[in-house]
Amino acid sequence: MTPDETIDAFLRSVGPDADPSATWSPHTVREDSGAEALPSFQTHMPGMLGASAALELGEVLGEGGMGVVYSARQAELDRHVAVKKLKNDAAAHAKRALTREARVMGRLDHPNIIPVHALGKDADQRPVMVMKRVDGVSWRELARAEDHPAWARISDRGSTPIERHLSIFIDVCRAVAHAHERDTLHLDLKPANVMIGEHGEVYVVDWGLAAPVGHTLEAIAGTPAYMAPEQTQPGATLTEQTDVYLLGGTLFEAITGQRPRQGQSLETMLQSARAADTELDWPPTAAPHLRRLVEQACSPEREARHPSVGALIEDVRAYLQHAGSMRIAAAALERAAEVEMLLGQTPPDAAAVTSTYSAARFGFEQALLAWPDNPQARAGLHTLLTHMVRWSCSLDEAATAAGMLSALEGLSGPQPALRAAVHDIESRQQQRLAAERDQDLRVNYHARMVWMGSFVLFGVVAALSTRLGWQVTHVNITLLSLAVALSSWSLTGLLWSRLTGNDVSRRIVLTINLTLTVPLINRLAALATPEPPAIPFILAVDLISISICAVFISIFTDPRLIPASLVGMLAAAIAVVRPDLAVYCITSGVIVMPLSMVLTLWLRRDAFNEPQ
Repeated sequence: MTPDETIDAFLRSVGPDADPSATWSPHTVREDSGAEALPSFQTHMPGMLGASAALELGEVLGEGGMGVVYSARQAELDRHVAVKKLKNDAAAHAKRALTREARVMGRLDHPNIIPVHALGKDADQRPVMVMKRVDGVSWRELARAEDHPAWARISDRGSTPIERHLSIFIDVCRAVAHAHERDTLHLDLKPANVMIGEHGEVYVVDWGLAAPVGHTLEAIAGTPAYMAPEQTQPGATLTEQTDVYLLGGTLFEAITGQRPRQGQSLETMLQSARAADTELDWPPTAAPHLRRLVEQACSPEREARHPSVGALIEDVRAYLQHAGSMRIAAAALERAAEVEMLLGQTPPDAAAVTSTYSAARFGFEQALLAWPDNPQARAGLHTLLTHMVRWSCSLDEAATAAGMLSALEGLSGPQPALRAAVHDIESRQQQRLAAERDQDLRVNYHARMVWMGSFVLFGVVAALSTRLGWQVTHVNITLLSLAVALSSWSLTGLLWSRLTGNDVSRRIVLTINLTLTVPLINRLAALATPEPPAIPFILAVDLISISICAVFISIFTDPRLIPASLVGMLAAAIAVVRPDLAVYCITSGVIVMPLSMVLTLWLRRDAFNEPQ
């Protein structure tokens, strides 16, 4: 039969109104549905529970499709027990099923499996199973009610509901692993088949579908909302991974409160199970490690599931061991999501981005400090640093981007694309800084002040020369200009490295030297004429040219030097009007103008501290 024909035949057997949340086995189909698919155990009974057993039945504790569980008192031992009997209208195969379940449970000796005290027959020759009475609540009820009183019973199992569920789950896994060691599969694991006792003890119940490991399925068996794909495929071999799949679905429901497979009808669920297209509907707050763990257990391919229940337990223990680190990482992921949202705004709020980024990065680093291999924290920090490096590059913040990139490469190895982007930003920034330094007036400021101060000395020497009898002739003033020009260029050559540290310094120094050379050219031109202009006029022209140069230098360096520069023009104007005072005016201008400029700059020396 094809898979679809198998499901159609099963649906015809159980009827159109069958409950999709119930457990279905080859023994729950109609009497004319064919032979049993699961192996039967011996039906010989070792004894009868009759009047001598003195079982006093009490209230009904629960019931299923064919059986009823009663509270009872066993008079001989004066203890309360639970008794499972068949309903009056139970089918004939139900006797074999209850006998098989009792013998399976009796063979399994584990703290998380309810002990069976006895197996016998009642007065109607129907099997009766006597077992330990468990007063408690099913795990399904507990998972669906956060305020259930039974939560108090397991308060010592963890600090959070998730940790308590996982503690219960480990006990369930231990029971199933023990069964596997005894060559037994449960095949109907779900929260409804797990009981939490009044003291917080955990029991796996309802072993009615149990079968040997490696059993070949002959007909569909299990609970459709939970069953593994192979449980819908007659002829499939059932292995430990079948129970691993069921355990994954059990944990999913315990965590989320929802069955792993949803559907409105039995047919829908069976088709979904057969196609292995179950997509677990996780809440946004689910821990990624738990999601991976459950989804691995519920993988459609058995080879992809945990190889054993023991491996599943170890995976859960690893989560519990690192739960603190994961909680910190989860909180950091929320901050990282806020960073991504802020970066998506136009323009981003830089202060908000920086503060939120700092909080997120601190969280990830703390999570990795607690657990260096935390995949959630490593991936989150990688993504966060990547976003921030790109954002810093967009702002041309090379140093910030480089620091974050170093942290990223320390975490995840080389990042060639980002490294190239940061290198490009660093290169552009270095070029920009070099250009800014070329125009920085602070460079060589102090050396220039000393150099410019020497011009005052030239004026003083010239003034003293006239007082000492030096004759003011065309030849002598030409020689004086030559001496000044040669002294200026010579001093500049000696101090070149100290005066010309950047482009603007070179331009200032060269401009001043050329300005001091102009009077020499002017005076040589005057000597070359048949009738040289009057000396006061020549000196006034010299002083005006020097003043004009000083004004231009002041405009491009510091406008507050302009008044000092105009002193030379004023002296030149007086010299033209009063030729008899020309030598004194011009000499005073040559002294006062550079002295005023030097003093003005000295008073503002704090604004011209040498850059580092």
